[in-house]
Parts: sequence; structure tokens; C-alpha cells
Amino acid sequence: MGVVFDLSARREPTNDVVRGIEFAAAKLRRQGIEIQLETFDSKSYGLGTREAMLTMLKSHSDLIIPEVDSSKAVIVAEIDEKGRRVMITPYATSPIVTAGLKYVFRTCFSDDFQGMRLAEFAVHELKRGTAALIIDSEKHGAKVPAA
Repeated sequence: MGVVFDLSARREPTNDVVRGIEFAAAKLRRQGIEIQLETFDSKSYGLGTREAMLTMLKSHSDLIIPEVDSSKAVIVAEIDEKGRRVMITPYATSPIVTAGLKYVFRTCFSDDFQGMRLAEFAVHELKRGTAALIIDSEKHGAKVPAA
């Protein structure tokens, strides 16, 4: 199993996921299931993600557990699809990560699904009809008027 994460930043969510993967692998080994983990540090930037994924594809990993950040998971997903390995991201929520891909999966709900459910909750449970949306305008290409 190939594990591709930003291990250099020492971010707690990433560390928790990696510890969880190591815990699950140890439990499977105790049950007699042969499993090997290979970890690849994607560092804290996109090029590091690309390099780590290309290196991982040269290994014998059948399953890839990569990135938690959608922006980096998209990079890994594109490379993975060409390498035809099964990839499961723990919680990259952007719909773009899995869109149109055969080998890439997620274990969480996507942003569009979560947004729909939050809107339904606001309307039906909280009886509210308006909302404010805060986005990174540079990242999403939105035109935001100057204040």
C-alpha cells in the first residue's frame, strides 16, 4: 500500500490519518493478512506531490492512500488514473478529485453533497432562507467587488 502525504509539515490531521493507516495495517498483520506500507512525502507544495506520486508508481503498491487536501489530491488523482492503481482519499472533498475517474475514490462526502444538505438543514430545520458564502476569490476565479 502506498501512502502519499505531506509528512514534512507535521500537520495534525495528516499525522492522524497516517497513524490510523499504520494502526489498521498492524491489525491486519496480526490477523495474518500480509500488508506492507510504503510512505512517500509529498512535502507542502504541488510539485512535491507530483514527485512523490511518480516515485510511488514505480513501487509495487496496489492501493494508494493519498492526500487529505483536495488541491493536492487532484494532482495525485490525475497521475493515479494513468497508472491504473486504486486510490482512496480519506477526506479530499472537492468533486473534481474523482470526476470522471475509474480508479479514484473518496471515503467522505463531496463538497456539493455537503452543501446541498447544509442548505436543506438551514431551510427546513432552521427556517432560514438566506446565506452568506465566503470563498477564496483568487483560488476560484470569482470577481469580487472592492470594498
